[in-house]
Amino acid sequence: MKAYIQSGKILHKKRNIGLHSLLDNWFNKRYSVKTVVNDDGNMMKKIVSWLFMIALACMILSGCVEERTVEEKTSQFDPSGNLVVIEGKGKYNFIQDAIDATSDGDTINVYNGIYRETVVLNKSINLFGENMDKTLLINNESIAEDSVIIWVTANNCTVKGFKIEFSNSSFDTVGIKVSSSDNIISDNTILYTSHGNDKYAIYVDRYSENNSIIRNNISESSYGIYITYASHYVSRNTIVNSSYGIYLQNTYISTVSWNNISSCLQGIRLKGATGSKIFGNMIVDNHYGMYFCCGAEGNTMFYNTFKRNIEKNAYDTLSNQWDNGTDGNYWDDYTEKYPEAKQQGDVWNTPYIISDGKNQDRFPLVHPVQT
Repeated sequence: MKAYIQSGKILHKKRNIGLHSLLDNWFNKRYSVKTVVNDDGNMMKKIVSWLFMIALACMILSGCVEERTVEEKTSQFDPSGNLVVIEGKGKYNFIQDAIDATSDGDTINVYNGIYRETVVLNKSINLFGENMDKTLLINNESIAEDSVIIWVTANNCTVKGFKIEFSNSSFDTVGIKVSSSDNIISDNTILYTSHGNDKYAIYVDRYSENNSIIRNNISESSYGIYITYASHYVSRNTIVNSSYGIYLQNTYISTVSWNNISSCLQGIRLKGATGSKIFGNMIVDNHYGMYFCCGAEGNTMFYNTFKRNIEKNAYDTLSNQWDNGTDGNYWDDYTEKYPEAKQQGDVWNTPYIISDGKNQDRFPLVHPVQT
């Protein structure tokens, strides 16, 4: 007979039997107690009954039924709802339910649909959306302050193929946060349609290293890709209409390559970042193309294309290198600044001065770089 626990009683379909009475009957059967017992027997039954109740309560409160809960989630799969599949293991309607049931090395396939949830990857798994435009993770009106839609806390994870959309939120929010190492975040679309406080599309925090951020499309954020500390790889992302396209703070030996950044306050900002290689980026229609401050030195920039950046193509009063020794960058205002320069192969013979003259591109390119 199926039983449910509710308000301190066990319900057996239509019958309502007190928990104490049920335990009393169990005791009688267990110890073959007859209907008539002496006072000592009654006292013993009561003691055992209460001990059993206490043990049962402890099991429930301590999560001892967790494995059963996972099985229930599997059995309660609704084929008319969203489809989340752990390869070779089972089907779920919610992404977090599937993550909770995985082991390291598993792959979760999330099929097209709208998912209103926040998820935490605390195991080394692959999380694949079916389509980066149709597998939608969206916040709702009740999203809490400082909320993260996808939070990667385990090493060696891949998050790929999702569209993350924010609306109706005035709080600080993060699309994908990485707090671990050796992960791949690729082929996601992150879109903000609301105005609020700080909006981080992808946030890589200081407790991580060696993460790859690849081929993501980001728009309307405060920070498109924000990375603090350690070494990371950022390549082939498209970032538009954001305050900061790519923001490196106190990183070292990172690579930023072949990204398209446009219509931002600052296309690429380095604050205290050192030893980075920044090359092949298309930096167009920003207020500042690149902006260096606060000890950002020892970085090398080449093969970048700067076009129609309003205030300055690059602002750098520190000590950085703006070519790789043979090739520099393309500057759309070069011929205006240096009308007497001569072409020597694919470069100009006159250096391009950066900002206040402390830095220069010794081999400015004649043509934009094809990305």
